[in-house]
Amino acid sequence: MAAGVRADSRRYGEIEAGPRGRKHKGGRGGGRRPERVLVSDEDQFARSDGQEFDLREPIDRVLADAAELGDDTDPLEVEFLVADLLAGGDEGSGFAELFGAWAVLVLEERATSEALGTLRALARLSTDELSRAARAAADRLEAQGVSVPGWSVRSAGPLRAVACTRSTALGASVLVGSFERADRIHTFLVWILHDGGEIAQVIDLLPGDRTDVARQLAGADLPGVTERLSPWEFRRQVEAALDRRARVRAALMADLDLFDDPDDDDPEADLPPYALAATVLRAQLRTIDSTV
Repeated sequence: MAAGVRADSRRYGEIEAGPRGRKHKGGRGGGRRPERVLVSDEDQFARSDGQEFDLREPIDRVLADAAELGDDTDPLEVEFLVADLLAGGDEGSGFAELFGAWAVLVLEERATSEALGTLRALARLSTDELSRAARAAADRLEAQGVSVPGWSVRSAGPLRAVACTRSTALGASVLVGSFERADRIHTFLVWILHDGGEIAQVIDLLPGDRTDVARQLAGADLPGVTERLSPWEFRRQVEAALDRRARVRAALMADLDLFDDPDDDDPEADLPPYALAATVLRAQLRTIDSTV
């Protein structure tokens, strides 16, 4: 199955662009890997085309969008918004962690309600030192009296895996995981090509409800044979497929022109950018051990 192939059904055939059908346009290029930067002075970097790139700009964009979020905003929309601060660079390169650590300092300096909510989201989306730094910065702002936005409180609610399946047909599989949070259900579909070692090809995202979950468990509209997976086995298989793609991508990037990025997304495709979707999905997978 080539990247982009969909199951033939109304639900799985017309993929939403993301939460609420909104296309996610990353602050640093729609989820695309940012252009290479050469260190200059202060917050200004020189791009390869000679123009300057202000590292505060993507943070400003996230905060501007966050200021427009309502208290009842879908937590998934919040995660995709903030994930743009972590989706740059190759996995394992350290770029995302470096930029994220710098973003934590800038956000704490801003000391606004939106900055506090963004720090909370960063803490959930990241791991290890970056996660701890973002959480500590948010704690300090809250202790100083900065108000917590309603959308941040809603986003901090528990996330639960409600259905995990794998459907296989014609040398390919789709791993489907439905999650529930704040009385809303969403579904990730990870399309995997067997040839080459079960590498993640496409990540799709769909809104859902209890009826959709029942149909997923029954294998309705899914290709081939569907088997149910435990949440832990689903996490293991998805993380392995994402990790394989990251390794293959790193090898490809070593031989490609810097700007010929195989993970660049088709701007016309109704899909969340792969880098953003992978960042959010990995964060949700990490909650499985503590919520199931």
